[in-house]
Amino acid sequence: MSKNWTKETFTLNTGAKIPAVGLGTWQSKPNEVRDAVKAALLAGYRHIDTALAYGNEHEVGQGIKDSGVPREEIWITTKLDNTWHHRVEEGISSSLKSLDTDYVDLYLVHWPSSTDPEDLKKHLPDWDFIKTNFAIKNLEKLLNHESTKTVPAVNQ
Repeated sequence: MSKNWTKETFTLNTGAKIPAVGLGTWQSKPNEVRDAVKAALLAGYRHIDTALAYGNEHEVGQGIKDSGVPREEIWITTKLDNTWHHRVEEGISSSLKSLDTDYVDLYLVHWPSSTDPEDLKKHLPDWDFIKTNFAIKNLEKLLNHESTKTVPAVNQ
């Protein structure tokens, strides 16, 4: 079977190329995620999607290491949990530690509930401002906010 389907990408407004096909790890059973991530990467996947709220970032990181695929060839997406909106820096630090990596390629705000654009920008000034699960009214509010200077790269 050809692995060409795993090489398709979308170009974000930032110029970054995100793999079109990825392995989602939501609702993965404990002690299965590690093997699933490894198998997916060995099958040609290059995009892994996880989140702090899924409780499996550590296993995802282990699966990445086990695969032997160089980190720079893998796109990792993770998400800021709802309870971390005012602790953005701590949230990303927790995810990086759990994933055992120095960076993620895409860091999403999992849900818009009470996210303050000023707070997010204060902690992540050099990052692309990225959202997930935002309704059009939430995006309009964000884009019309006086402090917003960056258009979101992704809305999942």
